[in-house]
Amino acid sequence: MTTNGLEALALVETESIARGYSVMDMLAKRARVTVRWAHPVTPGKFIILFAGEIASIEEAMDAAQESAGTSLIASMLLPQVHPDLLAALAGQFTQASPAAVAIIEMDRVAQTLEAADLALKAAEVGLLKLHLAKGIGGKGFFILAGVLADVEAAVFALEHSYLQEFILAKELIPNPQPDIRGFFS
Repeated sequence: MTTNGLEALALVETESIARGYSVMDMLAKRARVTVRWAHPVTPGKFIILFAGEIASIEEAMDAAQESAGTSLIASMLLPQVHPDLLAALAGQFTQASPAAVAIIEMDRVAQTLEAADLALKAAEVGLLKLHLAKGIGGKGFFILAGVLADVEAAVFALEHSYLQEFILAKELIPNPQPDIRGFFS
């Protein structure tokens, strides 16, 4: 999938919905970035994901952190983000019928994005689903698909990374029952 020249993905999370909207406006005014996802999430926080060239992202991140002030909960920068992760944020996911799937549930949104990026880079897997924060208490999860060996390799990479401590649950399902495959996407 194409990234349209976008190289980096960043996240800013604020403890105030009102401040979150203000931060989003400020970062968009300060640098040439594309806001990919911005929503209020439980319990009354606001998350902004934006993408662009690394220099623009860094400038926008500085503006966001200044604007957020003490309302800033978390921030993250993923340089050279995998193009399938950017596509997923636009609602475009892998359409292939999975030979195997892995469901990875993470503690935080920032780490969900980092883990999905790492898994996509670690093995030839596709992203069937990416769910961030809304309706699940601020957590995140994603579903990987591919041949069993590749899905296992992606999970192995996550288990042996700094992100291991943020994994709440993971399940590997080889050869999912055909009748339920549609529920994974």
